[in-house]
Amino acid sequence: MRQMGVDAPENVGRRFAIIRARAEAQVRAGRWRRPGHVGHTLTRADVKDHGTHHIHDGFFNTEERHLSHTRFDGGTQGPVSRLVYRVADAVTVLPYDPVRDRILLVEQFRVAPYAHGDTAPWLLEPIAGILDAGESAEATARREAREEANLTLGALHFVARYYPTPGGVAQVLFSYLGIADLPDSAARLGGHAGEEEDILSHLVPYDLACRMLSEGDMANAPLILSMQYLMMHRDQLRATVRLG
Repeated sequence: MRQMGVDAPENVGRRFAIIRARAEAQVRAGRWRRPGHVGHTLTRADVKDHGTHHIHDGFFNTEERHLSHTRFDGGTQGPVSRLVYRVADAVTVLPYDPVRDRILLVEQFRVAPYAHGDTAPWLLEPIAGILDAGESAEATARREAREEANLTLGALHFVARYYPTPGGVAQVLFSYLGIADLPDSAARLGGHAGEEEDILSHLVPYDLACRMLSEGDMANAPLILSMQYLMMHRDQLRATVRLG
């Protein structure tokens, strides 16, 4: 709580939920263990922290980390300075209807592609949202599906846990494929008004989705990963529905 006594209490209060979410994300990361089938045995204990300069504290944080670490040859790298963009963990879910064999994508404006100079900063994405403190990733997926697309999800299939940009962004994403009933009426406007969301849902047949993936029409990493998962497991998912 660095901002206590520095920032106005009401400003800290407005950010308290995201502060808790970031704190819980760090605890969660400390508990996770990579299987380690390939890779060196270096761990967090091989890094020496020389201090942190907090550049910006807001919904997202920017930090300058000063550190040194053990090299693969046994020497020491650093001290070096590295900028880190700290974001709370998030969850994505790609709704899939195995009966109608189609997915639901949400489209919304994204400021990062706009700042990057992209000519089309409205992206097609899976449903996504911040993993709140005290909430499981599965619960977040179901909540966001209701808020963004008015969907009630059935079974959730875990796709992956991963760092989207480990070179500078301290965030883990948890991606899922969610079984859903997707009638024509599911294509609609949505979003959480209190979060200034303006979202348009699209229903996309599986064959068209595969074409979009191959032609670069999916420019969002969680969507690409989730589509690849669907391509690997589609027959099994559809067979399960037929057997049920």
